[in-house]
This record gives sequence, structure tokens and C-alpha cells, in this order.
Amino acid sequence: MKQKRSWVNIYHDGKGGNFLIFAMGGGASGRSLLDPPEEIARNEFDTRIGAALVEALDAYQERASNHQIWRASEGARKFISKHLCVSIERMEAGDLDVVPLHHEGSGYIGKQGQHIIVPAAEINGRIAAVLKEAFAVAS
Repeated sequence: MKQKRSWVNIYHDGKGGNFLIFAMGGGASGRSLLDPPEEIARNEFDTRIGAALVEALDAYQERASNHQIWRASEGARKFISKHLCVSIERMEAGDLDVVPLHHEGSGYIGKQGQHIIVPAAEINGRIAAVLKEAFAVAS
């Protein structure tokens, strides 16, 4: 039996604001952010990100209903333009694939060669540093 993969997107304004951790869900037009996001203050990032990330990965839903899908109050385009994004996928073996994303058009893309694989056994000890590294590369 093939194990379900799960995704999380983490957003940051790049200016010292809070981090927004979104569980993902499958929607009619592909993957969607699920409401509500977990918000983590910059000064709590190192201590809270590991547990928040695992919780969001566990909350992934293959099929999300429309009432679960998050909509930015300021509009999606404005939200995207103001935030950096890092995407995290839990792979079949439990390892994490961390991808810094880059603004392109009205969304984001990942670039080949920028994926950071974090082995399952090292997640708790490394995830905060790896995510900081990914946000430093994201644009």
C-alpha cells in the first residue's frame, strides 16, 4: 500500500513578522491552503516550529471541502507578493523535502537543485536551521 504524502507551506514576510504554517489539502484546482494557519512569532520559531510542522503535516487532507480552504483577506495576489514561501513535503520514508520557493507570475515555483532533504531521524534537531536556510534562499 502506497503511503500518503503530505505537504505544508510556510509563509514569512521577510521583515521580522510572524511565520504562517498552513496544512495543505487537495481542492478542485490542485493543492490549497487550509484554514486556519498556525502562527509562530519570530522569537518562538526555534522552539515551536518542529511540533507545528509535524501537526500541519499530519493534518494534510487528500480532499478538502471548500469551507476549509483559506482565503487571504487582502487578496491572494497581494498576500503572495508580500510573502516568501517554503514548501515542505513528507516523503514516503518519513524524510522531509524542504523547497525554497521563488515568486514567478502570480505564484511561486521551486528551482531544481535547491531541495533540502532532511532525514526522518534528524528532523527534530535540524528543522529550524534548515527552514531558516530555505527562507534565506527563497525570493
